Amino acid sequence: MSMMSAADSMIRGVLKAAGCRFLLRGMLLVTAGLIAGCGTAQVHLDSIPPDAAITVNHARAGTTPATVELDQGRFAHGIVLEREGYAPDRFEVTLMDSGRRFERTLKPIRLERTVHISSDPPGAAVAMAGKELGKTPLTHDFRFERAGGDDPWPRYTLRFRLPGYATGEVVVDPGTEARIQVALARVREDREFRVSAFDRHGSHLAATVWVDGRAVGETPVTVPLTFRRDGPGEPWPEYALEAAVPGLFQAQTATLGVSGVSEVQFVLEPVREIPVTRYVPRVVIGAAAGVLEMVEETRRAMLDASEPAETSDSVAAIRPITNFGRQDLAEIPQVASVNSFGVSADGTRIVYALTREGTAGNMFSNLYLADAAGRSGTITRLTHGDRFFDSRPVGARDGSDALIFQSNRSERDKLDLYRILLDTERNRLAGGITRITSDDRLNYRPSFHDSAGRILYLTLE
Repeated sequence: MSMMSAADSMIRGVLKAAGCRFLLRGMLLVTAGLIAGCGTAQVHLDSIPPDAAITVNHARAGTTPATVELDQGRFAHGIVLEREGYAPDRFEVTLMDSGRRFERTLKPIRLERTVHISSDPPGAAVAMAGKELGKTPLTHDFRFERAGGDDPWPRYTLRFRLPGYATGEVVVDPGTEARIQVALARVREDREFRVSAFDRHGSHLAATVWVDGRAVGETPVTVPLTFRRDGPGEPWPEYALEAAVPGLFQAQTATLGVSGVSEVQFVLEPVREIPVTRYVPRVVIGAAAGVLEMVEETRRAMLDASEPAETSDSVAAIRPITNFGRQDLAEIPQVASVNSFGVSADGTRIVYALTREGTAGNMFSNLYLADAAGRSGTITRLTHGDRFFDSRPVGARDGSDALIFQSNRSERDKLDLYRILLDTERNRLAGGITRITSDDRLNYRPSFHDSAGRILYLTLE
């Protein structure tokens, strides 16, 4: 098609739209006067929502919906639809659009939303941009504004705060539903635990209770605990609970959590054995020679010697001879341990060697006399001195009251054998201490002697 043919076709369309009928053969008629002489050009305008003000070529032309006439003196016409709360809608029509219907959807720039706000649990304080709105449940009117129809809507962040719970957040925009609810997650829980203790027979015990190593009282006791975590996804802490009667009933433990029982009952077992430290004078044989040392050793000691397993047809009873304070219960640990003992010839007396700690921190051992039947509470100290290792007493086999023991009384680093006589009527020594061996050897561990003066012992060159 030639350029003249294309122009002829466009003109025919314009004239037809304007209601004109001409027969153009070989000539191009494009004059304003010719088009003005034709019929009326109109377009129908509508909007969603309706009642929008119409402006055509800067002139008011009613409100939608409406049919407006187009000035045939110009080809293109600028149209603006305006309504309160909506962005102006600008578009263009031409004479070729005459007779057409235009329905335009306006874009809002202001909106209002009424939203009902609640939380689980209720009573949470709600704030927006630092301003308190109230406590849940509440209703709030939100106003949204934007500069243009294609600009994004503003968003409002609501923060929910309730003691013991993590801060909750929700974003409100024009698409938010009319009712919103926020589930708050606990980050703090206050609980109370009732703790009691019993023995195996069901009797109440006044047991000391510890939580994470901190003493909190004696049973029965109520223990308040606060559980805290950093956030909803974090695990809850746990507390270690322990109950015991120190020295009498063994410790039992339990774990306390944010959920679970609130009543804790311990059944405590009695303490039957304890570790005991003994200090025993001993000859330690080395590569070159024997050395006299006070050796520290730990043994397990029974507390309840009256258990049925310890008695039989031949053992009627077991009674304690000594009654020293327990090492595990002493606030200031003190050394007082029996390192050896012997029985008198008639079996009525016991002589034992007791290790103690001197004022200078040194260890020493002396001999003591006690009633073998445990009937008398009188205990007599037989030897004295805080520099000696008196130990290993052995009674005579001839019916006399003689006693042999080992000691370093003569030389600090050397053991020898010594002899004493007992006055069993008065529970004391009958005379002094006699040295039996006095050579250069280590003489120790006597185990037998008789009326003939024969002694069985060890010696080390």
